[in-house]
Amino acid sequence: MNRSILAGDYAPYFDYLMEIIGGEEYWHGQEPRFVRLFERAFYWQNPLDGNWQQHVEELRGNAIRIGGVNPIYIPNREASVLEVLIKMAIDVEMRLMYRKDDEVEELIPGYFSDIFTALGFDCEMDCLEYAIDRFLSGEVKISYPPVKRPTTLWEQINYFYKSRFEIENDGL
Repeated sequence: MNRSILAGDYAPYFDYLMEIIGGEEYWHGQEPRFVRLFERAFYWQNPLDGNWQQHVEELRGNAIRIGGVNPIYIPNREASVLEVLIKMAIDVEMRLMYRKDDEVEELIPGYFSDIFTALGFDCEMDCLEYAIDRFLSGEVKISYPPVKRPTTLWEQINYFYKSRFEIENDGL
C-alpha cells in the first residue's frame, strides 16, 4: 500500500504500522483517520503512562530491524496516538493474551480494533479530534477498573481483557 500522499515523509513507516493492524483488508477507507492519529502526539495524565514513549521506541526499532523500514522514514519525535494504540494491541497479544498455538499476526488487528472502539475513535471523522482530546485528557478510558485511584493505561487494558482471558482459558 502506498500512502505517500497521506503520510508524507513517513509513508513507509505508516505502511508498516497499517500492516501490523491488518492493512487495507481491515481498514479500507479509514486511512485519513489513522493519519490523524499518527499526527497527534501522545501525552499522558498518569506519570506512569510516560513509559509508552519507550514502548513506541521499541516499535520504531522493530520497524527498522524486522520491517526493513529505512530509518529516515521513522519519526524522531514524541510518540503518536496511533503508535501507542498499536503497541498496546501488540502487548495485549504478546504479554496478556498470548497462547503458543495462536497466529500472533492474525490477532493483533482484533485487539487494536477493540481498543480503538473502546476509546471512541470509530466516530464520524468530524468528531475524531474531540475523541482524541478526551482520551488524552483522561476523560475517556479503555475500561473503568473499580478502584478509587488513577489507573494506568496498562491497568485499564488488563481490566478490559480480564473476563475475556478467563473465558478463553477456562479448562486449559
